[in-house]
Amino acid sequence: MLAIVLVNMKSLMIIKIVSTLIYYSQKKKIYIISSVLRKNMKAVLERIIETIKVIGKRGLSFRGAKDAEAAYTLNDDSLDNGNFLEMFILISKFDTLLKEHIDEEKVKKIVKSVNKKE
Repeated sequence: MLAIVLVNMKSLMIIKIVSTLIYYSQKKKIYIISSVLRKNMKAVLERIIETIKVIGKRGLSFRGAKDAEAAYTLNDDSLDNGNFLEMFILISKFDTLLKEHIDEEKVKKIVKSVNKKE
């Protein structure tokens, strides 16, 4: 009887150790993912700030046509999106991180506009 109790206690300790290891490994994965996201968003923000600096330094206007400043209109080349968005689109052609960010925002805006209509 004592041997069975000791075996059960030992197996419970092993289960506790394994579950603790799983918990901390998941926590570490979440931290790694959030740190990668933070790093990517910081890089996007740096590009935004540099674009703003160039536009301000040149004395250019930021805005385009009133109805062409939404993210879901970025696919339409016939619209004037303004200097800021046009520069951003140009940079995104050569920068994959920025391209991914713009594509994500386009999808968000399209989904939001579809949900708004329903």
